[in-house]
Order: sequence, then C-alpha cells, then structure tokens
Amino acid sequence: MRYSQRYQRASAKAHAVTRLCRRCQQHYKTSDQDSENLCLHCLHDRDFEQRVAEWFLKNPFAPFEVYSIFDEDLVRVILNGGRDWVDFEKEHQVYIEAIRRQKMLECSLKF
Repeated sequence: MRYSQRYQRASAKAHAVTRLCRRCQQHYKTSDQDSENLCLHCLHDRDFEQRVAEWFLKNPFAPFEVYSIFDEDLVRVILNGGRDWVDFEKEHQVYIEAIRRQKMLECSLKF
C-alpha cells in the first residue's frame, strides 16, 4: 500500500514545471500549460492593467498592435521591449484610443 501511495504523489510532482514569469522575472512552479507565463501574483494583479491603461492614454508613442482572434477584437499594449504585454478587449477605453491612433497613422502615411 505504501508503495503505490508514494508513486502517486511523485507522479503529481513529475508534471510540475518551473517557469519564469515574464512580468516580474521570478521563477514559479506550475502544472498548467499556461501560454501567458505569468505567476499567480502577476496574473491576478488588476492594478497593473489599470496602470498600463493610464500609461498608454498619456503616452502618444506607446507601442501597440490591433488584432482579432475568432470574432474578438483586441489591442495588445507592448511593454519592456516586447517581453511583456497586456491585452484590452473591444469597448475598453484603450481599445478606442488605439483604433483612433491607428487611423491617424494610416492617414498620415497616405499623404
């Protein structure tokens, strides 16, 4: 009985992987296949998204990209030289401002 219990616990630990959080650069263990690569602290930090939104609205040269996945329109604000990003959905104030900036850039490139 002990033999099987010992290996059941070990098999759960065998699937845990150590990853590097892309935002705070700290190592964390996870068994999820997270494509975001964020630790739990950074994943649930809603204040960070608010700070990024305020920074984007103040900074006219903030890097961003507009894209859509399936039928969702999103704006990705790029931080730390492309190492980190925050996505904002349609109808968010950052999304509206990014669409306005993109239209202004397209108009300036035509002339």
